[in-house]
Amino acid sequence: MMKSAYLILRIAPDADLPTIELAYAARIRELSEWPDAVARCKAAHAVLTDPAKRREHDRALSTNAGTQIPEFESSNRTRHLWWGLCLLCGALLAVVFWRHAAPRQTSGGELPLREKTTVEVEELPRDVPVVDATDHHVEAAPDQTALTEPSAQAMAPVVSSPPVKAERPPKGPGFDPAYMAWSVFLIKASRGRGSGVMIAPDRILTNCHVIAGSSAPGSVQVIHSVTGERVVAEKVSVLSNDEDVCMLEAPGAVAYPASLGRSDGLDLGVATYTVSFAGGRELAWSKGELLDRHRIGSLDLLMTSNYCRPGVSGGPLFDENGRVLGLTSAHRVYQSADGRKVNGECVVVPAEVVRSVFNRAPMPIAMVPWRYDGPWGRTE
Repeated sequence: MMKSAYLILRIAPDADLPTIELAYAARIRELSEWPDAVARCKAAHAVLTDPAKRREHDRALSTNAGTQIPEFESSNRTRHLWWGLCLLCGALLAVVFWRHAAPRQTSGGELPLREKTTVEVEELPRDVPVVDATDHHVEAAPDQTALTEPSAQAMAPVVSSPPVKAERPPKGPGFDPAYMAWSVFLIKASRGRGSGVMIAPDRILTNCHVIAGSSAPGSVQVIHSVTGERVVAEKVSVLSNDEDVCMLEAPGAVAYPASLGRSDGLDLGVATYTVSFAGGRELAWSKGELLDRHRIGSLDLLMTSNYCRPGVSGGPLFDENGRVLGLTSAHRVYQSADGRKVNGECVVVPAEVVRSVFNRAPMPIAMVPWRYDGPWGRTE
């Protein structure tokens, strides 16, 4: 008798793509010690994420008595529907509040799923699976086991005025966060706040959703994370809405550029590092690892276990040698079986995508879009 891919991933037959992806990630972690079960989950995932294979699979189910699951825990679905409606109302109220609050910290985009959750954690901990930007995050299915939070280390806060006249110290062995902090900036916009990394003199990369809506002259400032010196961004180069990558032109910004690396050849489990303003106004850094590669729409993303909170958006993901592997744009949020909300993986736009922004002509800040969701703001 044919084994239903829906049963293997424990989802309903009408599950959409984000639900399938989150359920798949949850099952892989749950069954990590049983290779045969993991292989079955991977096979089920391959079928359900391919439209043609899924249609063939559904036709096969309809011709095999006993393999259909028309009543997929109907009581649970009803209960989840009510919870979804309640959470949707809460989300709408939160959006209304957010629209009238400025500035706000931003930390990546989100896939709009049925439940919206966030998590309260200690000041500088680590993440589990997700997406978050300007209060955006992607939620996973219930019954998700919480992962151990990664540690994030606080660094010297950004100084306002007068700026600190300091010199960059020599680079220490391995990854040196104090050295790499000289390439990192706080991005302060009229409607948002996030992080950025200098990739060439006067050129600072960040997420577009950090600066969206900040089109007035002088409304986007870049503040050096060590000296506190700030300058106004005059122009911006923009990728499409799907990539959420912008490059600011900020003449006179403290110039200690980082080099742009590559992520396509990295093995899972390799060490990754963040230096950003995640979780508040203070600079923080974290060590994590590359957990997975994940596709949302047409975009291939990196998933890491680094520390991600609002404010991380646009911050760099570094390798051991301080090369930029991508821009941290969001994080996932899970809901555990007992109702707790657990922060998930950092979601990173890879360097291979980021590099494309160098081919875009700069335009005045006044032309910045009012809203910029990236792939997080649309359903699959």
